[in-house]
Amino acid sequence: MKCFLLLFVTIVQSSVFFLFAQKPLSIKVAREVIDSVQLEVDRLYSLSEAKNKSLELIQKQEAFNQMSFDYLTYFKNDTVHFILLDSKNNVRSTYYYNRIENKRIGVDSNSRSMTDQEEILLNAKQDAIAEANKQKYEMRVSNEIEIDYIFHQNRNGFTLYAISVPKIDSIIPFGGDYLFLFNFNMKLQLFEKNGKFNLMSIRKKDNPPNSKLHAVSSPTGIRTNDFKVLIPYYYKFRRYHHNLRIEELESSINKRLLKYNAPKNDIEIKLFPVEKIDEE
Repeated sequence: MKCFLLLFVTIVQSSVFFLFAQKPLSIKVAREVIDSVQLEVDRLYSLSEAKNKSLELIQKQEAFNQMSFDYLTYFKNDTVHFILLDSKNNVRSTYYYNRIENKRIGVDSNSRSMTDQEEILLNAKQDAIAEANKQKYEMRVSNEIEIDYIFHQNRNGFTLYAISVPKIDSIIPFGGDYLFLFNFNMKLQLFEKNGKFNLMSIRKKDNPPNSKLHAVSSPTGIRTNDFKVLIPYYYKFRRYHHNLRIEELESSINKRLLKYNAPKNDIEIKLFPVEKIDEE
């Protein structure tokens, strides 16, 4: 008979400790906040999928194997564009993806100059990453962990996530994630570190023999109504949940119990009894 392993990974962000817990959000407000979290997770996932799928195709082409290049991924209406650049920042090729299904819908192999908007985005992306790589932010990598940069334009400027992701199968590193918000002049408006940097990971070979991972929960017990701290956790779980063969991630934040479904990018809220009555 197989033994079942219930693994709880608890990551706590030091900046969200309070002497007294905040009052949990009402169900109506909580749903609005969760909708914004799901939207941002989907945005990050669409951008990273377009980048990773494009680079995988490009690296299969011998002409690009030893080539130094830059790239840019951005949204245009309901399409995700990935452009590959040469050393002079000319566009070598453009890949198009459906934003909803994350499927490639076309490739344009014709060389061209960058548009004015693409140049603005590329310069902003390069400046944002240069800022993130400054020693004062103490980003760390290892033989198992690397940094995934995801950049996009927001209503007030630009957003850069620097997220710790696994180099090998069956690991999901929780914590060690960074958020940078810039205005349109690339002045840093906000910097946040999400979770302590450590190699608290989930690895099959670390589990007892003949065991099966039954559930994953992270983070737990955070005393804040700022649900945005969940974005890196949910994003990484959506990308790598298949490594664990688990589709749902459980979490709790300021007494609110949440369950994130990775394939559906859906967050379920467990209601309090009085809310169940109100919902009926």
